[in-house]
Amino acid sequence: MNGAQAQELTAVLANESRSVVLVGDINSGPGDPDNRPGYAIFQQAGFSDSWTQANPYDAGL
Repeated sequence: MNGAQAQELTAVLANESRSVVLVGDINSGPGDPDNRPGYAIFQQAGFSDSWTQANPYDAGL
């Protein structure tokens, strides 16, 4: 997901008062050049990557 898409999505979800689970089929790592902007935007918005939390030593790719 590119940065513009992530910005748009986090803006929509920012006013949500309930818990939000954001899922997607994003077959790339957070360090991949095309994925970095979107990944960083989600982190800054308070979202976390459940895969990396549950599997800190496995890239999952």
